[in-house]
Amino acid sequence: MKSSPPTASTVIAAVFSLLLVGTVVSYLLMGTSYARAAASTENVTQCLSIIERIERLRQTPQRADIRSQSETELAGRIEEAAAQADLPRNNIVRIDPGEPRRLTGTDYKKQPTDVELRSVSLKSLITFLHTVAENSESQADFLWLTSTRTDEQSAAVSESWNAQLTLSNLIFSPRN
Repeated sequence: MKSSPPTASTVIAAVFSLLLVGTVVSYLLMGTSYARAAASTENVTQCLSIIERIERLRQTPQRADIRSQSETELAGRIEEAAAQADLPRNNIVRIDPGEPRRLTGTDYKKQPTDVELRSVSLKSLITFLHTVAENSESQADFLWLTSTRTDEQSAAVSESWNAQLTLSNLIFSPRN
């Protein structure tokens, strides 16, 4: 049995079907591309917003001293913050200012000051750190806490910690 050649209407129906399938596939691909384009536009908008924020922050002056503090000035500022945090003077074991070090590629130096506190509550320590940050250009770069408890009974009586910390002052010092 021989098959007869396709009729014109069969060929037209096949071509029309292929065109219809192609149109549907193209429409679906276009919808996916549109969704990706919209997401990309949103990402670009977010990136531009972040870039603007970074530029604003770069132009905001940083809190920095224009000279390094003497040992007496640093000790006075730390003792003042301790008094505001209700830390007795005898809880301050050591205040040891270090040498300022240049921050690579900037016009700033960082002057570390090691501070050791004995038998302080966490509340007093946090208040002290907050007071130091608000009243001076110092910030805490390092904090090490050790418990002063020797047994479980003393733990029930009071909370007490020894703290070793490094406070740093930012100093504006233009490079030559």
